[in-house]
Amino acid sequence: MLCYILVFLGIISLWWHWRTRDRMKVTDLAGKYIFITGCDTGFGNMAAKIFDKKGFRVFASCLTETGAKELKAVTSKQLQTVLLDVRNSESVKKVAAWVKAEVQSEDAAKKEKLSRICLNKDISPVIQCMEHALTSLHPRAHYVVGQDAKFFWNPLSRMPAAIQDFLLLRNRVELAASNAK
Repeated sequence: MLCYILVFLGIISLWWHWRTRDRMKVTDLAGKYIFITGCDTGFGNMAAKIFDKKGFRVFASCLTETGAKELKAVTSKQLQTVLLDVRNSESVKKVAAWVKAEVQSEDAAKKEKLSRICLNKDISPVIQCMEHALTSLHPRAHYVVGQDAKFFWNPLSRMPAAIQDFLLLRNRVELAASNAK
């Protein structure tokens, strides 16, 4: 019986330690930079607004002039917008040089993360995970967002390849042999 109590107390203390570390945040966000692409709408737009409110120095790239103006209208003066077409290598090089000059002109010690994630209907959990990863003193090594990731994709990624293939390919449709020449 004593063994069960000790195991239970050990589990509780580990859980408490993990929760305490999880809630620690980085304090000086004013000197932190973040570059976000796709800020016209969706994920990038929401991330830029949230990180701007938190005090980050946000470089928000937009594809259109309209998107840049709309974002600039609802954010602080610290957020800077730039037009960027990620499909054009010259545009990417030009913006990279601009960002480097901006960061160096502020005498920043570090460059922060570049984030681009696909659009989803409810993107707030992704933003919350990013906020935790950027502001926590002890960020998690792995973030799992969404019910499908928690209950299917994450467990599947930890299984042997043979089981992954079986689960993913068991309902595949066989293509008919083509007789056309």
